Amino acid sequence: MLNKIPVLVPIKPHRSEVMKEHIAKPYWYVDLKWISAILLTLSLTVTLALFVLSKLTTEQSAVEISTLAIATVFSREEGGLDDTASIEKLKAETKKQAGTVIHPLPNIPAISISKQDLTTLSPREVRLKIFRQVTEPLYNEGVEGVAQRFTSDQNQQQQFMRQASLLRFFTRGTHDMINRFWLVGMAVSIVFLVSLIFFSFGWGRLANPGLIFCIVGLPGSFVALLLLHPPAGGGGPASAVPPEIAQAIGQQFQGSYQIVLGAGLMMLLVALIGKIITAVRHNHQSTSQR
Repeated sequence: MLNKIPVLVPIKPHRSEVMKEHIAKPYWYVDLKWISAILLTLSLTVTLALFVLSKLTTEQSAVEISTLAIATVFSREEGGLDDTASIEKLKAETKKQAGTVIHPLPNIPAISISKQDLTTLSPREVRLKIFRQVTEPLYNEGVEGVAQRFTSDQNQQQQFMRQASLLRFFTRGTHDMINRFWLVGMAVSIVFLVSLIFFSFGWGRLANPGLIFCIVGLPGSFVALLLLHPPAGGGGPASAVPPEIAQAIGQQFQGSYQIVLGAGLMMLLVALIGKIITAVRHNHQSTSQR
């Protein structure tokens, strides 16, 4: 008789059901996740832009870009940086002058170039060497300091400051100010990133930041592509920028935005693989329990 008594075996709940019971979270977690994602997108967009500006205003980059810019502007009517006519004319005038040094800019006698450089360097190199004497001190001393260095005449100082007003961006003071804002933006972005990870679940803790990194990194990567590889016909917004300046700016965009885009794609890929592996394991365990 005892053998005929049925034995009741407790049915274990499926593992996924147990997990859902233990990881159930209130609905406001989802709201905070979306809020964190939106705020992270905004803060990371601003922070990454400030980081690129910080790289562009380092002494090496700022002097290079500002030298190319001012040399391009002053040589535009002469035919460009590689034009030889004005340089040959300057060489002919220097043969009549005594000494080994000449002053190519009459209004700024502090700027000079040797006759040897004038004859051995290319027209582009001559122009860049002349205007680098303006941009190098301008980076550390600012527009006002350089104006006082080059001339003591008040009217000429005011004229120089008006002409060089656009170069105020390429100074150490601007670089330091951008760095301060960039560090604050980085700290704020880290807070929102941690918040997003905390309010996400499972592989979403990796996929959600990865998606935001892709959203932020894609536009800048596209801008870098346009600057570094402009259309063959010369159209597009990059055509208005001198090629040398476009290359210098494009390299900074590429080095920043494409890293963020690549990191985002990598996180999405890892999250996708992890999600697939987790689903396969759950299906295998469910089959074995049956």
